[in-house]
Amino acid sequence: GPQHAQVAALAGITEYFDVLHRHHFGHDQGNRHTRATAVFELVARHESTLANILLDYLRDAPDIRLLGQNRAMPGQRAATVAFHSHAIPSAVIAKKLAEHRIGVGAGDFYARRCVEALDIDPDDGVVRVSMVHYNTANEVHRLIIALDDILRGKD
Repeated sequence: GPQHAQVAALAGITEYFDVLHRHHFGHDQGNRHTRATAVFELVARHESTLANILLDYLRDAPDIRLLGQNRAMPGQRAATVAFHSHAIPSAVIAKKLAEHRIGVGAGDFYARRCVEALDIDPDDGVVRVSMVHYNTANEVHRLIIALDDILRGKD
């Protein structure tokens, strides 16, 4: 059956998109579909920009294996980035980032067989970082500084 909380939230989502549209594009232009499309495209560009800041760092980070595409393009790659450190357990990285008030996930994310197929210990898993439309470039840079300190043993 339907998940009632998600169904109830649908009305609020359209209102939220209209608010985002007015904020970024001015008054309500076009029909709801046109406005939603403009907001989706804006969000996709922003999230790709944020993901690319992190991906640029991770491509050259010490002892890091980046999973998935190493470049984000709207409609081509979600702004969720997974990586694995050869030197530091994923849970340790997540815990140390939490000490910096940065929330990331660590584990197999219900993809144990996929993680195993990637030759990663599923008990270690990967670190997963998700960026969304309300995140800022400054937040991603703060993540990179903290992550760099952790990976280089300064934290």
